[in-house]
Amino acid sequence: MKPATCAVIIIALTLTPGAPQARSASTPPAPASIALPANYQQWRHVKTQIIQEGPGFERFGGMHHIYANERAVSGLRSRRFERGATLVAEFRELDRKGNVIDGGAIRLVDVMLFDAERFAATDGWGYAEFIGPTLLAKTLDSRLECHACHTKRADKGHVFSELPR
Repeated sequence: MKPATCAVIIIALTLTPGAPQARSASTPPAPASIALPANYQQWRHVKTQIIQEGPGFERFGGMHHIYANERAVSGLRSRRFERGATLVAEFRELDRKGNVIDGGAIRLVDVMLFDAERFAATDGWGYAEFIGPTLLAKTLDSRLECHACHTKRADKGHVFSELPR
């Protein structure tokens, strides 16, 4: 194949709706224009959880770290979230060495962003998922699937995590 033909194919794939997008220095927006916060690991660490083999392991198995920005921390206290409250769930592989379990490579990162106007159809919450080692924004908009599960916690602001006591 000629170099010019390859360039045209690459450009066409890059501009095709739904085509995976490479992560740049500024992470591309996920569905509904939610970006992966660059500094989320410096936010308030809410909890760590390990899901071992069993129901849900294929999708959610591994070590999870939950982070909240200041607005989300306030919302976790009151269960009333204000615009800009953001929660991040970082899913890592389990790295087992003898009797020690560490968090391995990041598998995916889920982001919840509260904005009652932008995300009115999902009770104010926008959902995004970033997958793989380069954290590509998931191209399929799974907000309704995410929200269907989070609706089980409507009385807690649609959030599963709670601040430690």
